[in-house]
Amino acid sequence: MRPDSKSVERTVWIDVCKGVCILLVVYGHVSGGLEAAGTLAPSSIWMTLRDWVYLFHMPAFFVLSGIFAPRLSQLACRDFLFGRLRTIFYPYVVWTAIIVGAQFAMARFVNNPPEFSRALYFLVEPYGYGLWFLYSLFIISVIFYGLDRRRISPLIIFILAATLSLLASLNAFGFWPIFNTSMGFFIFYATAAVAREKIFSLFSQNDWPAPLLSGTGLLLAMTIFYSAGFGVNWLFNLLLTGLGIAGVICLAKGLAQTLAGRFWAFLGLFSLEIYLGHPLWGTISRVLLLHSRIASPAILVLGGVFLGIAGSLLVGVLCRTWNFPYLFKWPAKAAAKS
Repeated sequence: MRPDSKSVERTVWIDVCKGVCILLVVYGHVSGGLEAAGTLAPSSIWMTLRDWVYLFHMPAFFVLSGIFAPRLSQLACRDFLFGRLRTIFYPYVVWTAIIVGAQFAMARFVNNPPEFSRALYFLVEPYGYGLWFLYSLFIISVIFYGLDRRRISPLIIFILAATLSLLASLNAFGFWPIFNTSMGFFIFYATAAVAREKIFSLFSQNDWPAPLLSGTGLLLAMTIFYSAGFGVNWLFNLLLTGLGIAGVICLAKGLAQTLAGRFWAFLGLFSLEIYLGHPLWGTISRVLLLHSRIASPAILVLGGVFLGIAGSLLVGVLCRTWNFPYLFKWPAKAAAKS
């Protein structure tokens, strides 16, 4: 059945938002890696931009995931858990092994030396660059599924998520660091889940100038408030993050109506592949450029971002072309036969 135009449009702006945010993720990791290697100064413009990006880019991914949470809640418990295992837990295990192997292979060039003994505890704490997101998304989605299936009211879920976020900011769950991190992001996932229909209703119009202007204004407001300070606390940080998320989503909505949106939507379609693969390609880029005696921060950063995205895209496209999804998820049909 052919989907209606509204559902197609919704998919486009979500993919566009994923594409924008995944570029920011790659930039953040590349610049952070260069700083850890002593190549970028902590006070450089590159690190200032990284701090700005970190205000909202990962919370935005939890919002985009939370939008689909009500649909997951319609699944039977067995189907829900199986879906989480094959799309989140499976790539988490596979890429933990890949990262451990890559660290041993490139031990001379990576910032963090390989620790096989620590890697054995990957079921308790994530090992490797970036895998915490999959771990946290698994925890958060399971908690929300349980609450929603028990018919807990949206208001109660929101209050609980806000309370857990506040407690996480106080490191109340420090006995299990990844759980503490997850609860800090739970509010973004839960808010998007309970406000799903309002979000789609707000974005039901097909105009593009207004969302672009609104998104730019929201990000500008976030930047002004962030620069001004106003005292750093949980509520203030939540406000900044909310402005950033709303800004990037509005930009995505506007871009989805333009030709440029096709590029960002394409990146969004491969956001998982880029997220998992870019740390390896970013490290390879740093090794190649430094061995070529290139010391320009701009070239190192932009080269790392380009290769991180291009290399990951190449692997992702080839895997889809060759019908080999096993690097990124366990296919449902194959799993059902086993």
